[in-house]
Amino acid sequence: MKNFFNIPVDLKPNEKSYYERFVNISISKKLEKELEDMTERIKKTQKKYSPLFLNLARISTYLSTFSLIFTISSAFMDALRNYIVLGPILFGVFIVLHFACMILHKRRTKKLDNSEEIKQINIEGSKLIQRSYKELGINMPTTEMDVCLYYYYRKENGKTTPRFANGAYFLKEYAFQVNEDCLILADIYEAIKIPLSSIKSLTKKDKKIFFYGWNKSADYTNKEYKKYNLRNVRDSMFSVKGAYVLEVKVGGDKKEIILPPYEEKIEKIYKEINKIEQ
Repeated sequence: MKNFFNIPVDLKPNEKSYYERFVNISISKKLEKELEDMTERIKKTQKKYSPLFLNLARISTYLSTFSLIFTISSAFMDALRNYIVLGPILFGVFIVLHFACMILHKRRTKKLDNSEEIKQINIEGSKLIQRSYKELGINMPTTEMDVCLYYYYRKENGKTTPRFANGAYFLKEYAFQVNEDCLILADIYEAIKIPLSSIKSLTKKDKKIFFYGWNKSADYTNKEYKKYNLRNVRDSMFSVKGAYVLEVKVGGDKKEIILPPYEEKIEKIYKEINKIEQ
């Protein structure tokens, strides 16, 4: 069974992917431009706490690892016997540098999070999202959940560019809503409507999945996520064991919508669907 959101590599420019056939409505060009402007504003604000400290921390980690390997290998090489003391010293220096950079990075990030500029962006951003949902016909409140995509959609300069995830999923947050005849999945740009009669089952798999990005306001180390044993593999890639699979069948096509195991709210959504369909 293929991912509902999968996009074939050979998809032609004017050809729609499978999920796009279910896109019922999109926001106006005016609002889309406002959302893109807000995205650019957020990017510029983020540069104020440039990832310099984080990059330095990564570099120091690589160097400390190298120095450790150097120390071990030099123990077995007569030609480098005189340098065996240098390795541990370098290792210690780079470890200290690593933690110093990480602390500075966290302090600067915290300062930015508490700034008036960020508070204002959050207020304006919330208003834009509310306008978006109104244009899409989405009733508030909604149930927001992460969905696993093979491709990540990046909107830049009015164009939508797909990026392949190299075997790991990209997470994208959708607002879920059930009405009398369909399941709606909406982001801030468009709404997807799937007939309730097409939703066949919800199962929980034990397979390990990898994904990029973290969309929740609470950190993945927060106590509410402890039981899922989330792991930060590297940079923005995470791993977790288990996933919810919502099976969708339209005609002869069977597709699956995949959600991480911490999105237990999908069980409530599925019960709503079954209640209407019975």
